[in-house]
Amino acid sequence: GNGYTHILVALDPKGKTHRHLEFPEYKGTRKSTPVELISQFPLMEEYLDALGVYFYQQDLYEADDIIGFAVEHFKQEFDEVTIFSNDHDMMQLLDSNVTQMVSRKGLKEVEMFTPELLQEKMGISPSQMTDYKGLVGDTSDNIPGIPGVGAKTASKLLEEFHTLENILEGT
Repeated sequence: GNGYTHILVALDPKGKTHRHLEFPEYKGTRKSTPVELISQFPLMEEYLDALGVYFYQQDLYEADDIIGFAVEHFKQEFDEVTIFSNDHDMMQLLDSNVTQMVSRKGLKEVEMFTPELLQEKMGISPSQMTDYKGLVGDTSDNIPGIPGVGAKTASKLLEEFHTLENILEGT
């Protein structure tokens, strides 16, 4: 295509999120944001303003929540939607017209995830991503998984039982 027609930059809230209120250990192992970086946020917002790029921040809601809402809400209205995030949680949003660009080593290596690539690489569909995370846990968010269940086991279980509920019922 000819590049993007609409851009939204989603920002994390300044304080806690609704996830911290429901699960106090949420991100409990994560180091606090470096002071040098915090001081750059207002500059980034000024820069986005100067570029005319829309950014959005909402109390209690993570940037991920905003992205999720925007994708679900607007994907019918656009031919293509691209999510720029290295967060695998976002892959639950992948669809026939929704892809996610994941970068490694800065922007030297990028991968465009589609539902097909997710299936090929991890053996799961986008709708199974949250159940997958529930099984294996997520160290970056300090969310415990099921002891002894790794990536391969999780994919196998979800392939066989489709959802976490089915696995727990053992049907």
